Amino acid sequence: MTIIKIKPSYQQGDLDMLCGVYSLLNIIQLLCPQSITKSRKLFFKVLRHLEKNQAKKLSRMITTGLTFKDIKQLFNVFLSAENLSWELPFHGRANPDLDQYWNTLMHLLESHNDSCAFIRLTGTHNHWTIVRAMSENTITLYDSDKLVRIHRKNCCMKTDGSIKPHLLWPRQTVFICNIRQGTH
Repeated sequence: MTIIKIKPSYQQGDLDMLCGVYSLLNIIQLLCPQSITKSRKLFFKVLRHLEKNQAKKLSRMITTGLTFKDIKQLFNVFLSAENLSWELPFHGRANPDLDQYWNTLMHLLESHNDSCAFIRLTGTHNHWTIVRAMSENTITLYDSDKLVRIHRKNCCMKTDGSIKPHLLWPRQTVFICNIRQGTH
């Protein structure tokens, strides 16, 4: 009997770079849960917005991903429509080391009900994702690529010159809070 090796099928995300769009949708799903029908409509609106309002073609965005500038424009339109506020906790500040970054983000998440953080990961991944909780040693994610947890020992800052599996980008970190329910 001859065994035929079949290559695995492609999965959503294998060929596209839509993690930024999915992260936006996941922020809204985490902080303002919606039905799948409403989420599909929002997905369509986000893609239409990108198609109409961006200088580069939608096909290029799908295959190369969104820039942080693209992300901020989407946040301005879609997070405010859901009564979600957002801030750049490391904007205009000196680059933090890993301890400063970790402690600041952990404090923000612990001190605000109904909140999350949007972060950029590079290294093993080139990925936008959502942080829903943190401890002294781990980041717990709400992720479109089935990432669940990142361990601190495997992280470093983009700016510190270390080589570890997960590089964190402080200036591309966004803190998001539900202003209807969060304590500010």
